[in-house]
Amino acid sequence: MPFVFPLQRLLEMRKEAVDEAGRALDELNDSCERLRALLQTELDAYFSEREMFNTRSREGSFSQLNSIERALDARKKRMMDVMTSLRELEDEARRAEQTLILAKRELKIIENLREKREKEWVVGEDRKEARFLDELSTLRYARRARAGMSGGDAS
Repeated sequence: MPFVFPLQRLLEMRKEAVDEAGRALDELNDSCERLRALLQTELDAYFSEREMFNTRSREGSFSQLNSIERALDARKKRMMDVMTSLRELEDEARRAEQTLILAKRELKIIENLREKREKEWVVGEDRKEARFLDELSTLRYARRARAGMSGGDAS
């Protein structure tokens, strides 16, 4: 009879929790990377527009300065919105990482318990087998001893 761990379903649930927490963290990290890329794109565009504003300002092309300045202000607002979203996602990712660490810890506890119980079961099975073999040897010895008393050959 093979070893049966009574908490096998709990062990499977803990494994699923670790997988789910890992997937959630991966998704959050991917979202953070996308937002960082978007922020970099916005920042590059801002500096490009800022350079255009400075160039037009030096050239004396004041007719376009207001529209460029409005575009710069709008871009700054978008960058602030992206940075706020990024901070929120990074906070969520840190919480997800803590959830993953906790899930892994809980899984490890159940895995260690399973290993301990399996070792105990193996020791118990070995003891049962040893008792059985001892009993078998005792019965054989007794049979030989009886056969020797009666004068017969006990092979």
